[in-house]
Amino acid sequence: MPTSRKNQKSPKQKLLESSLRFLSHRPRSRSELTTYLERKTSDSDLIDQVLHELDELGFINDQKFAAWLIRSRLKHNQKGSIFLKYELKRFGIGRDLISTSIADIDDSTWIQAARDLLAKKRLLPTPKPTYQQKAKAYNYLKSRGFESSTITRAIDEKDY
Repeated sequence: MPTSRKNQKSPKQKLLESSLRFLSHRPRSRSELTTYLERKTSDSDLIDQVLHELDELGFINDQKFAAWLIRSRLKHNQKGSIFLKYELKRFGIGRDLISTSIADIDDSTWIQAARDLLAKKRLLPTPKPTYQQKAKAYNYLKSRGFESSTITRAIDEKDY
């Protein structure tokens, strides 16, 4: 039986539905969604229309995406602000929004994340760690993207 014209979806509708499925898994940045749509079609006008409609519906918000990514990485991966700045940039978030989003997290949260990571890895096992133990802890936190001032405070102010 031939398909009636009413049941056929327009290219815009197909792209919009595909985008909504893509967005249903986790929040996405505008840049990430644009790249996804560019893989689906080369029609830039159609991509702009879909992005505009998704924006109007509230599905695209780089500020909310940045806040979600930071919270997620702090909770699950325990990454520092240096790493997160790089990762947000990789997702196409603007420099000003990155700075604002990182600044919204207070210092005590970064320090606590560093301390939690040290405790998890048991890097400072004694009440008075040696220079070598502190150096090892410092290097580990640095490799996870924590800033030097955060690392120093997490190591020196550690409650045992």
